[in-house]
Amino acid sequence: MDHSEMLGRFVVEAGDHLASLEADLIDLRTGGPDPARLHRLFRAVHSVKGTAGFFGLTAVIGLAHVMESVLALLRDGKMESSPALVHDLLAATDKLRLMVADPGQSETVSSGAERAVLQGLLRHEPAVTVARPAPDVPANLNAFKLDAELIRNALGQGHHLYIVQLHLQADIEAAGQTPLHYLREAAELGTLIDTALDLGSVGGLDDTAPADLVCSILFATAMESDLVVGTFGIPAGQLTPVETAFLEDWLVCQPTLEHKQPVLEQVSAPDTRFKPEEMVRVPVSLIETLSSLVGDLARGRDELVRLTDGTTADAALGAAIGQLDAITTGLQTTVAHVRCQPVGTLFGRYPRVVYELGQKLGKEIRLETVGDEIEVTRPLIEGLADPLAHLIRNSADHGLESPAERQKQGKLAGGTIQLRASLDAGFVRIEIRDDGRGMDLGRIAGKAVEKGLISPAEAAAMTPAEIRRLIFAPGFSTATEITDISGRGYGMDVVKTNVGRLGGEVDVESEPGRGTTIIIRLPAQPPGAKPEAPGHPAVAA
Repeated sequence: MDHSEMLGRFVVEAGDHLASLEADLIDLRTGGPDPARLHRLFRAVHSVKGTAGFFGLTAVIGLAHVMESVLALLRDGKMESSPALVHDLLAATDKLRLMVADPGQSETVSSGAERAVLQGLLRHEPAVTVARPAPDVPANLNAFKLDAELIRNALGQGHHLYIVQLHLQADIEAAGQTPLHYLREAAELGTLIDTALDLGSVGGLDDTAPADLVCSILFATAMESDLVVGTFGIPAGQLTPVETAFLEDWLVCQPTLEHKQPVLEQVSAPDTRFKPEEMVRVPVSLIETLSSLVGDLARGRDELVRLTDGTTADAALGAAIGQLDAITTGLQTTVAHVRCQPVGTLFGRYPRVVYELGQKLGKEIRLETVGDEIEVTRPLIEGLADPLAHLIRNSADHGLESPAERQKQGKLAGGTIQLRASLDAGFVRIEIRDDGRGMDLGRIAGKAVEKGLISPAEAAAMTPAEIRRLIFAPGFSTATEITDISGRGYGMDVVKTNVGRLGGEVDVESEPGRGTTIIIRLPAQPPGAKPEAPGHPAVAA
């Protein structure tokens, strides 16, 4: 595996960490300081920072480090969460995502403003300063950023600190792992304080045989040195213990943050959000090629069955055809499953959308998802992305009332939008529900008459369901003004058209004062997808 491929894996895996980070930050704003969530937040940023050290991504490391410092204070109960703090961390996450998406250009991403805001939060924490000068840092520690809080916590637990020297190819790639996975496993055995990349280890352009890339990590663990060597699978010469006496002297001279509130108990509440299984990423093109080959195999199987006319006197041939049929059918089922994704991968795009909508509209909005594990094909996921985004914007802008209006009606100030997926007789059913004001049928009918879509007589004869479906007519809108949330030329008629292209239907239910539900019903296999060849019963001998 070459350097570019390793870097590509870092991009994908770090992107997963940042997606988890964003979701937990949004939950932090609405759900409060849950200890398990705070630990996940810290670990996500710490993992990205640690692995970025393998590739010398200094911009990523710098921004992640200050985020990590703030999250450590949150985790340890030394800083209180607030909507403003979540906003600042989300802004930093956005910049981190830009850096990670294109590591080669990460240094060009401006993150000074985000770093300054977070650094300001750290400076505002009261500290006890010590006049005593710090001891000189040993030469082997100069490459690391010594985090006083992490080191203090490690020594407080009786852990040892080590400098572990790792070779990208000989130690990590040879073990069949990526740097991120390697560090993730190491973090389960202790604490990663920092990483440092030795770019000089690879040699220069004149070297005919460049050396292996070397990265060192500053690692705290309860294990003795011989166990660390065995766990990492490295020679003893690549492990250097750090003198505890120096660390203790150094810590005495570091500022100590005062507690604002008791430290949260380390209770690991279960993470109930959708989490896909550990998996191997495969290019979509390879899956499509595999699907095509399985289709060809199925057609060959069908032709063989046809040529033997479904029966044969040769018992061995009959058994072979039966076995081929069973294998082909199993392959078809497996490939069909591989081409599907949990709908949670689609729903997971919208918590940030809802968060931003709430900020712009001045509304308290909570997003719920149900049925994240339901599997659908990739074309359905791609085809539903824009319609669902529009329907969510509609619910937030037009469906949900303002906090003051909701409270006047005896509702909670915060509104809820729910995305629900389920299976319905071979179809996938997607619902977008809100608990808002519901539809005003009189207003809908009046607008339709005003726009010439129906006559007054037709409006009078319509059932409530027929009036509700008028919202899908081209050009229909009850909005009184165009905003940057809605009124973008993407109306409910476009939603209906795009769902129709997927072979589906869309309908609406609503109850005044209780809310509105948009129902999308789709075939499991969208139009245009290559149909799988049907299975055949085994040929009788």
